[in-house]
Amino acid sequence: LYEMPMHGFARNYAWDVLESKTTKDSATARLRLADSDRTRSQYPFGFHLQVEYSVDRCGLQIHYQVAAHSDNRWAMPFSIGNHITFRLPLLEASSAEETRFQTNLPQEYMLDSRRVFTGRTRSSRYTGKQPVGGLPHRKAISLGGDVDRPSVTVLDPSGFSVTLSHLVPEGVPATTVLFNLWADLDEGFFSPEPWIGAQNSLNSGYGLVSLPPGGTWDWRIRIQPSTLKSCETKP
Repeated sequence: LYEMPMHGFARNYAWDVLESKTTKDSATARLRLADSDRTRSQYPFGFHLQVEYSVDRCGLQIHYQVAAHSDNRWAMPFSIGNHITFRLPLLEASSAEETRFQTNLPQEYMLDSRRVFTGRTRSSRYTGKQPVGGLPHRKAISLGGDVDRPSVTVLDPSGFSVTLSHLVPEGVPATTVLFNLWADLDEGFFSPEPWIGAQNSLNSGYGLVSLPPGGTWDWRIRIQPSTLKSCETKP
């Protein structure tokens, strides 16, 4: 038995900066976390976890790569997510109460009283443009479904918007949460959190990615403001 902290252990460690560079038009930072005696006391696998953040005229791109050591005795199970959060309203002169969101995910994943995924889904109650204030206060809404690029767009009442999307890699299980929506209108924030996984996944098995010894796995996230129309077709 291994004790896993809430939201995993990777966020609690210092990451090595492999590269940091800027040009006139872009900025990039690449970081890496590797297994150690400390991580193996919580997670008994050898791994490298690398992330690259790249900002350019088309927005922010985030690229994660997970690599399993070739000497691992078993396939390495994991899930991954990012607690990306937007301050509301997006623009100072706007209204948080009038901020809406829109998503292309058709399924809502049912959670029990502990906010853990039960394995059951239903048609999403959050289709079309929805008020952020209509989400339950600080309680996750978990969404998924069969889409290649799940997305959530935050719609400021001024007409400005920001779209957050990610690419679902091949082999991801059908019972996978692809976004968690988390909001607190009083505090003025909205977290459309991209995910590949499910709550309590290491115990339940729902949403887990299984990476064989020596394997690698890539995940890409994009954040794009609506002002960048010329970048809509960029992969």
